[in-house]
Amino acid sequence: MILLRKNLLMKKILLYGLSEKENHTARDMAQSAGVPAYVIGDEVLDEKVGDVLKIQEDLNPIHEQIEEEFLLADGFQVSDFLGLLKNERTAQALQNVIKVIVSEENLDWTVRALFSRAGQQAVINRKAAVLQGMIQACNGLDVSGMDAQAQMLLKERLRKSVLLLRSGNYDADKLDQAAKELSESLKGSRRLYS
Repeated sequence: MILLRKNLLMKKILLYGLSEKENHTARDMAQSAGVPAYVIGDEVLDEKVGDVLKIQEDLNPIHEQIEEEFLLADGFQVSDFLGLLKNERTAQALQNVIKVIVSEENLDWTVRALFSRAGQQAVINRKAAVLQGMIQACNGLDVSGMDAQAQMLLKERLRKSVLLLRSGNYDADKLDQAAKELSESLKGSRRLYS
């Protein structure tokens, strides 16, 4: 369970590594909600998140140490933050930006540690989405060209993949393995419709 920050009165958004266009979109989104948004860079990566949240102006935007782009939101409930992203243009423009909501747990982490953990989770989320897409694509398959053993293997791998996602107990390696096995089993099938 994630404990969100108790003091939700002072909302703030910090931006790391965003392109000029993404920065503009994120600032517009924040401004529409009356929330300040500031750019941060590599100089704060080894500082505690709680200390960095005290900034009141843009910092040096140089971001060479971490490749990913991050939007760090403080003082938000998850539902409120997701509400900011409902605008289709905003959601599309920021789709590759990793979004992180500050919690009581990660206030004492360094910004680098928080970004590292969020980046790892983003990879897992993308892999889970790919596996989910593979499972959904199986709904329109013609397996009549596969022998009985291959059909049974496909069904078993589909079942294992579904159970893995439902369990929520997975990492990148487990997702990769499930996707690889399912992909191998799908080779003898074809789409019923396009």
